[in-house]
Amino acid sequence: RTLPLALSFAQRRVWFIERLEGRSAAYNMPAAFRIEGDLDRAALVAAFDEIVCRHEVLRTRLIDHDGEPAQVIDPVPAPGSAALCRLLSLSELTADAREDALRVVLRDEASHVFDLEAEHPIRVQLVWLEAREHVLIVTLHHAASDGWSTGILVRECAALYNGLRAGTGSPLAPLPLQYADFARWQRQHLEDAAVAEPHLDYWRTQLATAPG
Repeated sequence: RTLPLALSFAQRRVWFIERLEGRSAAYNMPAAFRIEGDLDRAALVAAFDEIVCRHEVLRTRLIDHDGEPAQVIDPVPAPGSAALCRLLSLSELTADAREDALRVVLRDEASHVFDLEAEHPIRVQLVWLEAREHVLIVTLHHAASDGWSTGILVRECAALYNGLRAGTGSPLAPLPLQYADFARWQRQHLEDAAVAEPHLDYWRTQLATAPG
C-alpha cells in the first residue's frame, strides 16, 4: 500500500478517457437525499469519516507514474482533521429562497469536476434547511463506484450512523479485502493465456471489420 499500485481495468478505462478527452463531470455520480425529522449531524459527519477509513478506494488518487497510471491510497485521516462531510446552512433564508439556493448547490455539485490526481473520488455535503429538514448530497466518481456499490455505501452509512448515535460504535465487521486487492487479482488472473485468449479472440472477431 506504500507504493503506486496497478489500476483495475475499469479504473484504467476512466483514466484513459480523461487523458483522451480531458476532465469532465461525465463520470460524476451525484445523489441527493432529503432528510426530515431529528438528525444528529455530528453522528452523520462521523459516519462518513468512518466510511472513508473503511474503504481504501474512497481515499485513493489516480496518478501518472513514469507514464503509466497507478493508484495511490492515502492514509487514514488523523482524528480531528477536516471532516469529509461539509456543512452548509440555508436556514436563515426564506422558504422560496432556500429552495432556489438548494437547486444552485445541487447543480454546482453535480457539475464540479473531480481532479483524480489530487482529490479523493467522493464529496459529501449536508445542507441544513430547517431544524428538522436537511438535504444530504453525495457525489462519487465512477472510478471508485457504480450503481451497485453505491447501495453498499448507503447501507453502511446508515448502520454506522445508528451505531454512533446510540453510542455503541460501528456494527460493521472489518473488510477482509479492498478494491486494490481485487485489481491485483484481476491482472494476475488475465496473465494466464488460457484465460485471456478467449477474450482476445472475441474482440478480434468483433473488430475485424472496423476501419483501419
